[in-house]
Amino acid sequence: MTLNASLSSAAKAAGQQLTLDVNVAWTQHAITELKAWLELRKQQGATHMTMEEFRHVAQRQPDSHKCWGALTTMAKNLGLIEFGGYVRAQSVKTHSHPVVHWEIV
Repeated sequence: MTLNASLSSAAKAAGQQLTLDVNVAWTQHAITELKAWLELRKQQGATHMTMEEFRHVAQRQPDSHKCWGALTTMAKNLGLIEFGGYVRAQSVKTHSHPVVHWEIV
């Protein structure tokens, strides 16, 4: 096993781009829905969010759960969210593991 942070990041980016390329229609719908949801959350006074909160209310679910990570990276790159630390997951399926607590920009 090789440990290399640069290669690991490159593999992540390549995998996420492949996921976005294969799921173009879902991605376009999801980023539009996420933008509207973030705006609503800001109007409600929220300053942070987790992607699991958005996944819970999203109108359309992707074919692969791997799309969520790619969507999160896209939202971060678009300046919609910024890293805000970690919180415990609320979803029972995730067994309370740490998830990113994104700051809503």
